[in-house]
Amino acid sequence: MERAGLIRAALVASTLALLGTSAEAPEGTSPVQETYRFSRMVEADPIDLTREQPTGGFLVTIRALDLGPEHVVTTDNVLVSVTATVTLSDIAEDPPAATFRLGPELPEEFRDTITLSRALVFGGECENPSQDALCQATFDVAFARDDDGLQDGNVRIDWSFELTSSGEVDSDMAETHQAQEPPWTVDITPQ
Repeated sequence: MERAGLIRAALVASTLALLGTSAEAPEGTSPVQETYRFSRMVEADPIDLTREQPTGGFLVTIRALDLGPEHVVTTDNVLVSVTATVTLSDIAEDPPAATFRLGPELPEEFRDTITLSRALVFGGECENPSQDALCQATFDVAFARDDDGLQDGNVRIDWSFELTSSGEVDSDMAETHQAQEPPWTVDITPQ
């Protein structure tokens, strides 16, 4: 009986030891994934839509300059979310709405605030980006007055965007890190 009790105790101890280290990859097996999250907020310059300039747009270029911590690729699973807010001034009784287009999608009409999102795909040397080995993505935004500027007054669009991504590396421990700023540059060019 004593031997059976020792065997049971050894089994219980082994099971508890395995449960206590379940986040680690057992020796001789494939490692688990460690996830890094990245986030960058950008406040863009506002645009004023008037009778003389009822439309406007921007091309946004994002370039990865380096890898993240532990040489993780930062350009996987990228999402851009653009938020635009309208402010009207010196507008007659029937204020115009604004339209907003993100990338190739159809424009959407809005009168106060709107947020549109889409995935971004980086191209180039993204496994080992540098100043000499480009890894980049682009998207464009376009704004317009729905009255084509027929009324006087100003339709101001304040807009900003958030870029988020995640990358994974092999690790002994499954872990997800807090969002940090990616090693990217962002250029906004009026069109």
